[in-house]
Amino acid sequence: MSRLSLATSTALATVLSASIAQADVTADDVWANVRAYLDTFGGTLTVQPARNGNTLSTGELALEWTLPMNGGTVRMSESSFDMVELGDGTVELVIPEGFQLHVAVEPTGKPPFSATINLGVAGMTSIASGDPGKVTYTSTVETVTMALADLVVPEVENPDATFTMTMHDVESTQVVEVGSVVSIDTQTTQGAYDFAFRMDDGKGGVMEQSGKATGGTGAFSIVLPRNGMDILNLAAALRDGLTASLSADMQGYETSQVMRMNGQVVQDQTSTVADYKFGMDLQKSGLTFEGTATEMSMKVFLPQVIPLELNLAAANSSGRMALPLSAGDDLQEAALSMDLSGVTVGESLWGLIDPGKTLPRDPATVRLDLTAQVRSYLDWLDFLTVGAKLDAGEEPGELHSVTLNDLTVEAAGASLTGTGAATFDNTDKVTFNGLPKPSGTLDMTLKGANALIEKLQGIGLMSEQDAMGARMGMGMVAKPAPEEGEDVLKSHIELTGEGHVMANGIRLR
Repeated sequence: MSRLSLATSTALATVLSASIAQADVTADDVWANVRAYLDTFGGTLTVQPARNGNTLSTGELALEWTLPMNGGTVRMSESSFDMVELGDGTVELVIPEGFQLHVAVEPTGKPPFSATINLGVAGMTSIASGDPGKVTYTSTVETVTMALADLVVPEVENPDATFTMTMHDVESTQVVEVGSVVSIDTQTTQGAYDFAFRMDDGKGGVMEQSGKATGGTGAFSIVLPRNGMDILNLAAALRDGLTASLSADMQGYETSQVMRMNGQVVQDQTSTVADYKFGMDLQKSGLTFEGTATEMSMKVFLPQVIPLELNLAAANSSGRMALPLSAGDDLQEAALSMDLSGVTVGESLWGLIDPGKTLPRDPATVRLDLTAQVRSYLDWLDFLTVGAKLDAGEEPGELHSVTLNDLTVEAAGASLTGTGAATFDNTDKVTFNGLPKPSGTLDMTLKGANALIEKLQGIGLMSEQDAMGARMGMGMVAKPAPEEGEDVLKSHIELTGEGHVMANGIRLR
């Protein structure tokens, strides 16, 4: 037998967790703590715990949800685990080295879908301690394995799919506090891990994907309403206190993907990342994603498109997206940003388009930073209501302002930079053909464009006619700025309150 923390495979972090406190807990206290967590997911929990001396066994656990609108049921079941009182105020959680997680979806009047996953642990210890209302789980495990054991897909006879994953040297600390809400805080570290996936569609298409990493860390915090959640209306759960945040850091990440059709390679792609960080935050006010990556490289082979291996690399990459989720009268922030720097292309592609090295090979940069103020009419996580309102043609919300904090593109010896801001009049959707009328300015600077056009002509990538059209287009919206150097163009675009569009003082609309 091996040891495990919280035995709910809805999240592996719930299985691996944290440090020893001073107060006492019994097996019944630990089970009440686990049960409070499981109850937050709503649905019907089926379990018959039984005590034998100092050991409390759960028996098989099953959670079942009935979907609205006669949609059928979703059922998830998991093998039994034991909680053993150690006599010192702590409890050990014990499960078999091999156990199963089974998920079944049975839509009304339609064929069912189901999947069974085999999970295994080796060299694992998990201790629960603390107070009955606040239990800390400390876990270590030498190896965790996951494998797809069975898959049933509607209208697919004997689906051919395999999935395996292995993690090594996992340590975690998890604190579960039960009060008016259930709060869970988890810290995890792990060593090397790898995964492999293969799917054959039975029609000649085969996809194989694999990946590995040398190690990583993670932190996860979630607050769950005690009265359960409707998985199709998480907007209500947000109003009842649901919050979640996640951060992860992964080192030495490598992936490989091969797609074949009738035995012929359609795509062969490999990628590496030295360090990858990801963050997510969910609140009533909105959802935010952000991530960074360093020392990225990618090799892509598309034999039916181009008979060359394409090599791409980037020194750094980052991005952030913020989305409002809740309906309300107040304006809310939305944001989108990306920063890709040190981008290089391998000589195989350069040699194809520019063998004479006419174009500069300097690393490229692409940077975008947008923020906006919006008013949302919809609770976006109330999925059924959102779908019905959008199908009925209701407006999802209003755009009130957009700010371009930064636009930077640097490549092949040329650069484009810009900033701007605009507000929108939602009472006037006539002036701009159904769109709210904008008012604002946009300032752009273009350097090295004429030199780049000449070089593109010289290597045959741009015709004389195309070059003339490009220069005419730039001349309409930009003017030379000799005070800033040769081959510099600047543009000041203004959207007036009267609905006019001005470029450097000249009216275009």
